[in-house]
Amino acid sequence: MSISPRSRRSWPLFLALGLVVALVAAWTGLWFYLAAQAKAEFATWRERERQAGRQQDCTSFSVSGYPLQIEMHCTDASFEVEGSPVLKLTLPSVSAGVQVYDPSLLISDLKSPLNISERSGQNAYVVDWQLGQARVRGLPSQADSGALTFDALSVRDPAAAGGDSVFTARRFELHGQQAPRSTAAHPIVQTTLKLKQAIAQGLHHLATAKPIDADVTSVVSGVSDLSPKPLSVALRDWQARDGAIQITKARLQQDDIIVEGAGNLRLTSRGGLDGNLDVSVVGIQKVLQMFDLDRVMSEGQIGATLNMLDQLIPGLGDIARQTAAPSLAATIGEPSEIDGKPARRLSLRFEDGTVYVGPIPVGEVPPLF
Repeated sequence: MSISPRSRRSWPLFLALGLVVALVAAWTGLWFYLAAQAKAEFATWRERERQAGRQQDCTSFSVSGYPLQIEMHCTDASFEVEGSPVLKLTLPSVSAGVQVYDPSLLISDLKSPLNISERSGQNAYVVDWQLGQARVRGLPSQADSGALTFDALSVRDPAAAGGDSVFTARRFELHGQQAPRSTAAHPIVQTTLKLKQAIAQGLHHLATAKPIDADVTSVVSGVSDLSPKPLSVALRDWQARDGAIQITKARLQQDDIIVEGAGNLRLTSRGGLDGNLDVSVVGIQKVLQMFDLDRVMSEGQIGATLNMLDQLIPGLGDIARQTAAPSLAATIGEPSEIDGKPARRLSLRFEDGTVYVGPIPVGEVPPLF
């Protein structure tokens, strides 16, 4: 029997169709295998977190995303951290996904609000946002880098009068990655914090008067223990491991005040801040007035003379103090420039919590533990 020309022309089409079907079947099998692996990895991660004192739970957990993604959905997510007190964090839902062709990048979408409460159930804080996302690059057992971003972030204290926000930011970004010289025994993390239009209520009035933009890059060493514990204990342990923060670049801007700087900070055995910061300031006279540093520094340098003027002619010393502020702002530090604007460059020194501008003590930072 002879094969017709039509049949001879059709067999390549059937072969191609068969290959496509085989590839689809193989890809489907691979996707379901990876989905099963994702569920197993999630279960392993939950057990590892439980042993570390961090409880994870979901009212429902599912995997979807076929054919190109592995998407994990956790509804009514809760995260419990042992400590004093025990804290519980709850979210309406968390969705995390990886591309099949790039499984080392995990992207999570976070749905607000985040409720932070003690085990008793009373809310301590409520965190809201319009868009929240977390990114982690690396293997599940050891991440190489990560990022946390929020748009229209607000933190409320329900117990406060009126339930007003204690912190707001139009944009919040926190990036972290292992530094090149980091090792398993001595981890070193490079972090970058970016804030847009941030206001922090309850802090110094400088942080609440007008929104602040910030961009701070630092290198943190000594962070080798992430087990749950009270903040004071964590800081004490960090100090015992000779932890340190190297601020490689920092810029803060509030209206026409601009501050740029860099330096190194660590903690002393009693929790006092130790280190040096070299900063340049545009609008230093306003900064001196906001922190009342013009008075502190004037009295520290020429206080005895001003007091003598008051003894000679009552009130003359106050007049001298008021006129000293502009001249002090013009002479403190060295001339500098930021964005083409005149600035003053000065050195801040921290000695076990005492803050110095040059040789002059201007304030005290309470011990952190």
